[in-house]
Amino acid sequence: FDLPDDELEKRVRLDLDRVLGLRHEPETVRIHRWPRAIPQPGTDHVQRVAEVRRRIPPSTGLALAGAHLDGIALGDAVVSGVRAAATLLEER
Repeated sequence: FDLPDDELEKRVRLDLDRVLGLRHEPETVRIHRWPRAIPQPGTDHVQRVAEVRRRIPPSTGLALAGAHLDGIALGDAVVSGVRAAATLLEER
């Protein structure tokens, strides 16, 4: 958590390369830090996420993933990433 942004990004990219074989430079990198915080979605969060997903046309090469969508636990984030990857693979 206390690493400088560039070092944190470097480590994440090395991990992604090792685990997933992602060897290309990312188009966008954003690092947000919330010390000792757990996100608390609003009461309309599920509906808002569903609406955003409905607005993404099929075959765009875009899929949403992350703990901010369907649950904050690590397992939820992993499932979100797997679903996004499956969506993109189906579009190919």
